Amino acid sequence: KKRGKPVSAPSELSFVLDLWNSSMTGKIPKIRELSPARRDKVRLRIGEMGGVDKARETLAECFKKINVSDFCNGKGNTKWVATFDWFFSNEKNWLKTLEGNYDNQKPQSRIEQYADTTIRFHALLNELYGPGNERTADGLADTPDEQ
Repeated sequence: KKRGKPVSAPSELSFVLDLWNSSMTGKIPKIRELSPARRDKVRLRIGEMGGVDKARETLAECFKKINVSDFCNGKGNTKWVATFDWFFSNEKNWLKTLEGNYDNQKPQSRIEQYADTTIRFHALLNELYGPGNERTADGLADTPDEQ
């Protein structure tokens, strides 16, 4: 027997399908319909996001992030790409997306690189020669009693 197509009548969730498809311009696949299983997962995530009104904004932001993310688009060392089902599969993926876990890392300017190096260097000096440490720059103890 052939299975019938899942019912995907226009519903209160059709905005999610439209938003996903209009947001994805790269390798990330568009979707054709919201199956009953997809609708159930979307409803759960919308609840976690605080309801439909908040979810509209959150989803728009997340979908933009996914669309421009090198990681989510399979660039680099992976052939994996983000999918609609991945995004809605659990309570972690949408939140990690929103928090920027999959954002591209912007290259540091020379000033930022210098600042980071300087901070690490000072931390190392403090670790080696800071208060409570018997070492000194010349390798000798600080007080005559310790020499």
